[in-house]
This record gives sequence, structure tokens and C-alpha cells, in this order.
Amino acid sequence: MTKVSLVCYHYLARHDEFAKIRGHSKLQFQEHLDYYRKNFHFVSVSELLTGLTESQRTNLLITFDDGLKEHIQTFAPLLEQHGISGVFSVPSCILRGEPANPQITRFAESYYGEDEFYNLVSAEITSVFPDHSFLLEEKISNKTLFKWKLPIQMARQILLNLYNKYLLPKFPDFMQRIYLSENDIKQMRASGHVIAVHSDTHPVISRIKKEDQELLSQQIIFPKRELEKLLGEEVNIFTYPHGQKEEIFSDPAVLQDAGYKFVFTTFQDNTSFNPLSVGRYQSFVADTIQSLSDNIWTYTI
Repeated sequence: MTKVSLVCYHYLARHDEFAKIRGHSKLQFQEHLDYYRKNFHFVSVSELLTGLTESQRTNLLITFDDGLKEHIQTFAPLLEQHGISGVFSVPSCILRGEPANPQITRFAESYYGEDEFYNLVSAEITSVFPDHSFLLEEKISNKTLFKWKLPIQMARQILLNLYNKYLLPKFPDFMQRIYLSENDIKQMRASGHVIAVHSDTHPVISRIKKEDQELLSQQIIFPKRELEKLLGEEVNIFTYPHGQKEEIFSDPAVLQDAGYKFVFTTFQDNTSFNPLSVGRYQSFVADTIQSLSDNIWTYTI
């Protein structure tokens, strides 16, 4: 019997204008990595697929979401020092020079403050979509508003408007500072890491209705094709944005039919390994070695 665990990381702690964004420090991640190396056997996706795993220790696959610049500047080099292959999930909107939804919200909140950004959001909704201004009658978080309340395409338009008005003019190099470039992605793949699809713009996928084929194609099929065109090879891993139980499709056939062989979430739904629903423990900034040991779950293969 083989055991496998999966972990997920996002941001590195910042020391610039966006220092309020919470991320792991380099030292903290190094400590996590030392703990993993001591207690787990690192595996790659191909080793999981082919059964080249270790039976004496729990196997570990390490993943990184959102296609962020720190992934190639800090996280990947630390992995490569120890011959570790990671999975890096990329939202395809960054390939056309657009930020994904969560980064617009998080970086704007970090720079302007949550309340001021909410005021900017409210003004934009009232101006562009006044028939949805009723959503502002009871104040909710920016995150909840864009994830759950506004229609997906409307949320995207408002976020792009806000990015173009309030982030891009102040930070013309925003995309270069925050995200992986096409060359970065190709370099990481050449270094032995695996690139996965993370939708196009990072919405809550479960909100997409099966009959909305255009939106399904935009968030599931189009990103796969774009990354395959960039890399010149099949990309068969889909990493759910957000990835909690209420944020994924109830029927995995939707992704399987699109050609995906691995699907990552961020919750544990069973104890046996199902490649179409693989939950990863999402590491938090507050994680100590003890909390990692207590919270990382294990699947049996």
C-alpha cells in the first residue's frame, strides 16, 4: 500500500507597496521544505501516474497556485536545489497581459486599504451596472462580492475596469512584477516542473452552469489549449480556483471530458486516491511544523 499527500502554496511575503499581502517568508518555506524532506518522499506527477512511488514513507507532491513571479524567483530554485519537481498552476489570462481576479482584489486592497477599495468598487458597480447596486445595500467583503454575488462575467469586467483605472496607472509594470512571463513558464517546465491549468480568470467554477458552454469553454478548454500551445505538449492537470467543496463541479466528468487526467482541490473528500478529485492541504502563513504535521492528510493508492 502506497500513501501520498499533497500541499499547496501561493504567496511569498512582500516588502514593497503591497506588503499587507500575507505570504510565507523564504525562511519559513525553507523550514517547511526541510520538514518535508525529513518526513516524506517527494514525487512528481509522472511518478504518481506510473506508480514510481515509495512504500516505506508517505509520498509528497508540492504545488503552487496562481502563476506568481515568486514561484520562479524563490520557490522553484529552492526545490531545484534538492531535485524536487513541483506543480505550478497558471491562470491563462496572464498570457494575454491580464491579471487574475484574486490578485486585482488583493493587491488593490493592500495598496488602497479594504474600505477605500470597497468605495471604488461601489462607485464602479453603480456607474456601469446600476441595476446591481442593490448588492451594495448591505456591506459585504470585496472577496465575497466578486466570488459569489456578482455574475462571473460582470465581476470580471468590473475588476478589469478597476485594475485599468487604479492599479495599472500607478504600477505600469504590475504584470511583470506579479506574474510569471511566458518565458518563465517555459523555463520552469524545462527545469522539470509541471505546469497545470488554473482556469482562465480564477472564478468560482461551481457557479458555471453546464448549459453555459461559452463560459465553460473559456474557463476550462481555452486555458488548456493556450498552455499547450505555449509549451508544445499536453497539459492534463486542472487545479480548481479556490477549490473548496462548494466551489467545484459535483460531476468530475466535465473536466474528464475536456481531457484532464488530474484534478486538484483544497479539501479532503475521501481517503482513497482519486485522480479526478485530489485534495491538497493549503499551507497558511501561520503554519508551524507542528500544524503541518497535524493537518496534512494522506491518501492511499
